[in-house]
Amino acid sequence: MLGLPLLNGFTYSANNNEWTSGTIYNPASGKTYQCIIKFGDNNRLKIHGHIGAAWMGLGKTTYWPKELGLRK
Repeated sequence: MLGLPLLNGFTYSANNNEWTSGTIYNPASGKTYQCIIKFGDNNRLKIHGHIGAAWMGLGKTTYWPKELGLRK
């Protein structure tokens, strides 16, 4: 599983300072979820994976150190 891409297909929105329209893969469950990424506090990435619309509250948020996240 080393090298398995977890984050895919994101588009950056400068207006909202976030990455949207992407997915996150959960290797523990084998499922893929819709995802939004933005810069959080303490130079971390706020990763919110969700089912359905993000505002519905059917998801989970976690924070990753920026070094582990997106590459340009």
